[in-house]
Amino acid sequence: MNLYAAGLAGTLLLAAGGGASAQEPATPSTCVRARAHEARDAGWRLRMEDADKLKEGQVISYTVSLSAGLDYMLFACGDGTATDLDIYLFDSAGALVAHDDTESQTPSLVYKATRSGEYIVQIKAYGFSKKTEYALDIMYKWL
Repeated sequence: MNLYAAGLAGTLLLAAGGGASAQEPATPSTCVRARAHEARDAGWRLRMEDADKLKEGQVISYTVSLSAGLDYMLFACGDGTATDLDIYLFDSAGALVAHDDTESQTPSLVYKATRSGEYIVQIKAYGFSKKTEYALDIMYKWL
């Protein structure tokens, strides 16, 4: 997967000048960039952003390096075709350390890394028949 840096948001509508018109729903990428902007105002920094499509029940995994003692915020936005988008975070031993599996198109979680190393982030979507688009941001905060 191609990872690139940029920005975060919920299901917000952007005013003119922000890309989408006030009548147009936010795209997944626009949604996460708006949420990232809000998080940056609160002292968070962008670690990574990605966007992709997935099928019903498909899991997309990312390997990320996290540093012990830092807080990490993960959030995603779906395009509205899926009724449920979930985020899971596993440590290097494969243990689930954090997740948001509530029924939502904009899942998020905050995790304080207890160890430095490789972690696995998984995105999974439910409640649709075709491919759905999503965007994911991972942010960190120095305390």
